[in-house]
Amino acid sequence: MKKSLFTMLISVVLAFTTSSAAFADTTYTNQDFTAYTGASGDNSPVFASGNGAYIGGIAVHPSSWGSSNWNKPIYRFGAMIVLNNNQRITIPGGYSLNTFIVEDTGDLNNAGNLTYRWIDVYFGKYSAATHQAAINFGKKKFSYTVIS
Repeated sequence: MKKSLFTMLISVVLAFTTSSAAFADTTYTNQDFTAYTGASGDNSPVFASGNGAYIGGIAVHPSSWGSSNWNKPIYRFGAMIVLNNNQRITIPGGYSLNTFIVEDTGDLNNAGNLTYRWIDVYFGKYSAATHQAAINFGKKKFSYTVIS
């Protein structure tokens, strides 16, 4: 009886240890960040997650390369990304954000030769101003933490 109770207790401890490790916050340094807008003429853009597009949503690479993986991001949809060192990204419309939510995938074949843990920040519906702001943002390096 004591042996089976001990075995059951160890199993429970291992189960909780394993599952919490799978959802541990992870920090990545010196990763590429770019910016994008909704498509021209699309008045109701939707992210790959199925949610309507919003400021604060971001795209990431798929878990493996290829267009068939557009709905399989490297971080789960809904994961929170927080910039380290109190850094912020200014987005048209007066937004200054340091926290983002994974909602989309992009650069499905790594054609942009970006870091694997690249982030693409949604700058809003297409307009001449948001499009130009995304171009002006260019490619920058940030460190961030993924909060699952």
